[in-house]
Amino acid sequence: MGRIGGDSGLSAHGVAYAKALAAFVDSHIVRDGSPDGREVPARLWTSTMRRTRETAQYIRQHEMLIRDPDDPSLETEWLQMKARAWHHLDELFAGACDGMTYEEIEQRFPEEFERREKDKLAYRYLIPQRAPRTQVTHKTSSLMCWVAHRCAGTPAARATWT
Repeated sequence: MGRIGGDSGLSAHGVAYAKALAAFVDSHIVRDGSPDGREVPARLWTSTMRRTRETAQYIRQHEMLIRDPDDPSLETEWLQMKARAWHHLDELFAGACDGMTYEEIEQRFPEEFERREKDKLAYRYLIPQRAPRTQVTHKTSSLMCWVAHRCAGTPAARATWT
C-alpha cells in the first residue's frame, strides 16, 4: 500500500465503494432532478486501469429510448451508462517513480517531489508520457460520469455536463 502507479484491482473496501457509487449514480447522476426523477441519457467513461473498470462494473447499464429534442417524433436507442475506456483518464504514468512511495520519491528525487507538491494537477513524472488532466477534456453534449482514481488508489467519480 502507499505505492504509486501499477495496475491493481479493487480491495474489499474498493468493492464496497464501487457498489455505493453505483447506487449513487442510479439515484442522482442519471436523473434530471425533477420530482419524478426522469432519467436522462448519460455516458460512463473510465480509465483503462483495472481498478476503474472493476469500479464501473456495478453501474447499471440498460437500453432506453431517447427523443430527438428538435423532432420528438424521432426516437433513438441508447445504451445508458455504456462504459468507454479512455487512456487519458489513467491515474498517472509514474515513469522512474513507478512502484515507489512518496517518501521514497522525496528521498531519491527531492527536486521532482517539490515540483509535484507545487502543482499536482499539471505535474508530469520524470518521463512525461501522459497529458496533464487539464489538457484532456473534450466537448460533448451528453452527461458524462467519469470513474477514475486519485493518487494512492483513492477512488473518485465526477459527473459533469460539458
